[in-house]
Amino acid sequence: MKVESFVSQSPSALEGQMIDFFKDGFRPTLGFVFCSPAQNHAEIGRIFNAFGVQLLGCTTAGEIVNDELYETSIVAMLLEIDKAYFKTAIVGNTEGVIPTARFARRFAESAFDNPAIIICSCGVFNDGEAIVEGLTQYSNREIPIFGGLAGDDLNIKTTTVFSQEETITDGLGVVVFDGDKIEIKGLATSGWRPLGTYHTVTKAEGNVIHTINNTPALDFFIRFFGEHENANVKGKPISTISAQYPFQIKRDDGYSVLRSPIYGDEVERTLRLVGSIKQGDQFRFSISPGPEVIEDTVNEFVKFSEKVPEADALLLFSCKGRHAALGPFLVDEIEGIYKTWLKPMIGFLSYGEIGSVHNGTCEFHNETCSLVLIKEK
Repeated sequence: MKVESFVSQSPSALEGQMIDFFKDGFRPTLGFVFCSPAQNHAEIGRIFNAFGVQLLGCTTAGEIVNDELYETSIVAMLLEIDKAYFKTAIVGNTEGVIPTARFARRFAESAFDNPAIIICSCGVFNDGEAIVEGLTQYSNREIPIFGGLAGDDLNIKTTTVFSQEETITDGLGVVVFDGDKIEIKGLATSGWRPLGTYHTVTKAEGNVIHTINNTPALDFFIRFFGEHENANVKGKPISTISAQYPFQIKRDDGYSVLRSPIYGDEVERTLRLVGSIKQGDQFRFSISPGPEVIEDTVNEFVKFSEKVPEADALLLFSCKGRHAALGPFLVDEIEGIYKTWLKPMIGFLSYGEIGSVHNGTCEFHNETCSLVLIKEK
C-alpha cells in the first residue's frame, strides 16, 4: 500500500498537491481529510470527486500530520489501495443516534465477512456512548472500531462530516475495510492518573448528571474546584476547568474510561457530558496533568508497538481536552507516537474518541488518544 500524508492551507493548495502526486504516477483510491471548519469542506469534496478518490472527512478542533500540530488547516492522507478492499458511507441521523449507529454496523457487516470500521461522527450534542452502543450491541463478535467526534474549533455550534459527494452536520461517516485484506489494529489510552476517593452518580439521564453523592452535580463540581467564570452559567462551556480533572469511570473489568463535563446548567444544577453515564457509576477525578501524562501515554504506545510493530498508515484521534490540559506539550506526545512507527500519520483534535482498551473492548472516551494502525496483509 502506498500512502502519502500532507498539510494544506487551502483547498486550492490541496488540489495542487494532488495534481503533483498524480503526475508522479501515484493513483490513490481512498482519502482521509481532517480540516478546520474555517476551510471550505464542500470544495475539498469536489476536488476528491474530480480525481475519483473516495473520501471520509470531518471538521476539527486542531489538525495533526506526522509529528506536527496545526490550527485552521487541512491535513490529508491518500492511500493507494484496491477498491475491492473498502467501502465508504455517509449516514444521516434521522431516527436517533443508536439506530443510526446500528445502520452503520449493518452496512459494515453486509460489506465484508470480516469488517473493520473507521468512523467520524458529527452533531455537537450527540452522545458518543450511544454511538458505541449502537455499533456494538446485538453482536456476538468483536469488530475493530476506531474513530472520533468531529470538532469545530471550540465554537460548539456545528460539526461536519463529508465525503467526495455529500456533507452532513448530524450523523456518521464510515470507512469499512475488508479485514481479510487490510489489518486494522489500535489502542486507546490516556496516561491520566486517578485522584482521591470514588464518588457515585446517584441520578443521571443519558449524558446529563443530576446528582453526585446525592448532591446537585454542578454544586458538587464547584465545591471541589471552586467558582469558575463559566462553571455555573447556563449553556456556557466549563471545558477549561474540566479538562484538568476529568472523571475516571470504573468499569467491571478493572479499567476506567474518561469523561469530561462540558456544560453546567445554573437552573437545573446539572452537568452535561459528551458521553453517557449511568446511575450507580463510580468515578474518581484525575490529577492535574504534567509531563508524566505524556510519558505514560507514549510508553503505552511503545509497548503496543511490540505487539504490532508494522503499519502502512496511522490515524490519531486525540481529545481537544488534552490540548487544553497539556498546552504546547501535546506536540511532544504527537511526536513520540509518530516516531514509534515512523509511518505517514494524520489525525485531529476531537470532541470524543472511539477505540479499544487493552482487553479489546471498544469504548467511548474523553481526554484520550485513540490510535489506529492500517496495514495491507
